Amino acid sequence: MRKKSYKLEWFIIFTALMSVFISAILDLYYENLSLFARSGAIAVLLAAIVEYRISSHIYDDVYRASARQQHSGFATRPKKPKNKGFLSLVTHSVLILGTIIWGYGDLAWP
Repeated sequence: MRKKSYKLEWFIIFTALMSVFISAILDLYYENLSLFARSGAIAVLLAAIVEYRISSHIYDDVYRASARQQHSGFATRPKKPKNKGFLSLVTHSVLILGTIIWGYGDLAWP
């Protein structure tokens, strides 16, 4: 069984966080750009894409578990890789953070 490294998913999450960081710096440097609040929408969109990509791998896990069950005759539960669990936790955090920034980012500074 081949382990998936999720490099593209990590890159997408990094891009989402960098868009928030860069827009915060630009909003501090230039006045009245309102990029910070808008970057929350970008972060949510990118995190949702990562969530979709992660969930699409569930079918592969279920298929492998089904194949093992047919071969051995015993039901086996698919195991979630540790790197997938951590990526999912980070993605959920970015979704929540992005939603808060999207909704209240314009109130962060005058």
